[in-house]
Amino acid sequence: MNGILAIIANGLLAGYALKKGSVSPSGGLVGFGIGFLIFWGGGARAWIVLGVFFLTSSFLSKLTSRSKRFAEQLNKKGSRRDGIQAFANGGPGAIALAFFGLTGHYGWIGFFLGSMACATADTWSSEVGVHSSRPPRSILTGRIVDPGTSGGISPLGTLAAVAGSVVIGLSAIPLLWVQGLPLGLFFFVSLLGGILGSFLDSFLGATIQKRYLGNDGRLTEKSEKDGVKLPRAPGLGLLNNDGVNIVSNTLTGLGAYGVSYLFLG
Repeated sequence: MNGILAIIANGLLAGYALKKGSVSPSGGLVGFGIGFLIFWGGGARAWIVLGVFFLTSSFLSKLTSRSKRFAEQLNKKGSRRDGIQAFANGGPGAIALAFFGLTGHYGWIGFFLGSMACATADTWSSEVGVHSSRPPRSILTGRIVDPGTSGGISPLGTLAAVAGSVVIGLSAIPLLWVQGLPLGLFFFVSLLGGILGSFLDSFLGATIQKRYLGNDGRLTEKSEKDGVKLPRAPGLGLLNNDGVNIVSNTLTGLGAYGVSYLFLG
C-alpha cells in the first residue's frame, strides 16, 4: 500500500514542481525517485519532511532581487533544479530511509534528519544570505567576498541556516511521534546537523570546490563566459557545487547517525 501511495503522492508533487518551473524534467524524475524511497522507507510522515524542504526552498528560490540576480551570475545554475541538484539535496537522506525500511534501525532516521537539515540550512542560508545588507565574508580568511560566493558566510545567512534547521526538526515531529522516538534528541540532531552541516558546506566550498576566475577577477562557478573558457582559480578544485553538497549532506548524515546510535544503541 505504501508503494501505491508513494507513486501517487510523488507523481503529484513532481507534476506540480514541473508546472511551476521549480525543477527541470530530470529534476522532476530524480525528485520522484527520492520521494518514493522516502515514502517507502519512512511512510507519509517522513515524506512531510521532504515536502517541507522542497516547498520552502522553492519559495525562497523564487524571491528576486538585484543581489540575488547578481549571485546567480556567479553560480553555474539558477533556481530551476536539475536531476543532479535534486540528488545532491535529497539523495543521501532518501538512501538512509531506504536502509531504515530494510533494517528498522533508528540510526537511519537520525541520518535522514541530519542530512535533510543540512540541505535545508544550506539552501536557506544561500537564498536568504544574498539579501543581507552586510557583505558576506570568507569562512577561511574573514575577507569580504561577493554575495553568492562559495565559502562566504553572513550573519543573516547563518540565522537562516538555524531557522531552516529548526523547521526540519519541527516537521519531523509526526515521524518521531509514531516511531516512539525521543523528540528532544532528534530535534537536537536536526538543529546541530543543520548548523554544522551548513558551515561544513561553506568550508568545503572554499577549499575543494571548483571555481574559476572571471574577466573582472571575481570568483565564479561558471567555467566559461560568452563561449570563452575561464581559467581555473587556485586551490584543490576537486568537486563542483553539487559534489560539495553530496559530501556535506552525507558526512552530516553520518554524524547524525553516530549521535543517534550513541544514545539509542
